[in-house]
Amino acid sequence: MELAKPTDGFPLIRALTLDKLARRGLGGAAVVIAVLLVGCGSPSSTGAEPSADPSSAAQHAAAAPSRAARDLLGRFLAARVAGKGAQKYLSVPEKAIPLLYATTSGARYERSEFNRVRGIEWPYGLTAFRVRLFARGTMVEQLFFRGGRGGLGYKPDGFGTHIAPTTEGGRPVAVPYDLATGEVTLQVAHPWVSSGAGRHPIDLFGVSLIPPGSPPTTDGGQRNDWDGLMVSADPTLFGKCWQTGPRPVDAKALAKSIRSQPDLRATTPVAVSTKRAKALRMDVMIPAGASVRFCEGDASGLLSSLYDPNAGGSSFDRTGRAAGHASGERMRLYLFDAPKRSSIRVLAIAIVAPKSRFRSVVEAAAPVVDSVEFHAR
Repeated sequence: MELAKPTDGFPLIRALTLDKLARRGLGGAAVVIAVLLVGCGSPSSTGAEPSADPSSAAQHAAAAPSRAARDLLGRFLAARVAGKGAQKYLSVPEKAIPLLYATTSGARYERSEFNRVRGIEWPYGLTAFRVRLFARGTMVEQLFFRGGRGGLGYKPDGFGTHIAPTTEGGRPVAVPYDLATGEVTLQVAHPWVSSGAGRHPIDLFGVSLIPPGSPPTTDGGQRNDWDGLMVSADPTLFGKCWQTGPRPVDAKALAKSIRSQPDLRATTPVAVSTKRAKALRMDVMIPAGASVRFCEGDASGLLSSLYDPNAGGSSFDRTGRAAGHASGERMRLYLFDAPKRSSIRVLAIAIVAPKSRFRSVVEAAAPVVDSVEFHAR
């Protein structure tokens, strides 16, 4: 598990960041968003849940919130019901907490409750709490973490938890993200999560899918084998170091370039419409074991995401080029033409998953794809 510097009061887990690409030696100057699917669980609504660390699970399961924690949560929730003063109990800015003092409709909270859920004992020593606030028949539920004697922390991805960081009326609240300096926006809601923060230009970040049969946890770094959704502006096929000639000028030209690749199976592009944009949709697969190319330190390659890091055969030459073997996974690809005044030409959304999970992952990605919106400069 790779860790980045602490942020918002807690270490930022980057194990979810383009996990497959990271293992392939790919990193990031490209404008790319990767969002990985996290499955939902049904944790107990009362009492304490066990720690994510198996070595201390039994001890942690029996532990009730400490008196200090109960007092902290009580004062924090009382401030939210009162409509002011919650910041003093937080280790993050007030603006980082969705629906802090009221629901989306503006209804003020009338009462609250909380319970302890599984935390992240190792290596952070974080306890976790699920809080509920009620207003005019609507319930807002959120996940908070606390380390040591500090204040309460909140992360939009909940550390990759099976518990949605924020729900309203039982529905996960979407986090808005900007791409290409605000020219493109999209909404990401649990079970899709991201380790980045909302409403700022994004270069590269990622999130993940709980593999079937995995136990619930609030520490997504314990999981592997993530399926992903990647968003990129003006992508290349295999990375910039393999790019020859000018890039395709529009979605149709990019689709044609993809279909012209040898050893690649791609369906005929179909015109589709989302709520706010039009796109070309196609399915792509490089047969398992076939050659696939990629560039060192470059995650802009659409087809390089189909490389199998466990198949071997990859070594970079002096120009940063490498070739390996394809995983055989499938890709659902959406290609959007950007508006004429935009600084980008094509926006691509690639959803990658094995054949056995492909349909379910594509269905789960539909709300993210549908939320894409272009903004005139």
